[in-house]
Amino acid sequence: FLIADGGNVEVVGIEDGIVAVRMTGACGSCSSSYATLKGGIEKTLLHVFGSHAVKEVVNLDSSEPGSALSLSRQAVESHLEKLSGAIHNYGGAVTVLDVTDGTCLLEYSGPVALAQSIASSIKGKFPLVRECKIKQV
Repeated sequence: FLIADGGNVEVVGIEDGIVAVRMTGACGSCSSSYATLKGGIEKTLLHVFGSHAVKEVVNLDSSEPGSALSLSRQAVESHLEKLSGAIHNYGGAVTVLDVTDGTCLLEYSGPVALAQSIASSIKGKFPLVRECKIKQV
C-alpha cells in the first residue's frame, strides 16, 4: 500500500522492543502517516512478532537537524538549547555529559520536577534513549 501511494518505510533500528522507522517519499509528509504507522505498521508487527517483542513503533524524522535519528551528545544539546529559556526561567541549569548506548547522562541543578520534565522531553524526542541519568549538582 505504501509504495502504491508513492511512499515507503525504512527500519532504522530496533532496541528493547522499540522499532524505529523512517517514513519516506509521500509517507514522510502525508497527514495520515501517523495512522499508517500505528494502525498499519505497528499493528502488523505486533500481530506477527507479539507484544513481548514489539513495544512500539516510532517514526524518526531524519530531515530535521538534531532529530531522533541522529542520537548523539550534540543532538541532545541542540534539543535542550531550544528549551534553555524555559529551563532557566524555572530555575534550572542542565549540561549533557554523555550519550552512549541508549543512556543520556546529564548534570543538573534546579527543581526535581523540572529535571524529570527534561528527562521526559529527551526520551520523547529521542525514542532510542532508554534512560536519562541525572547528576544533581
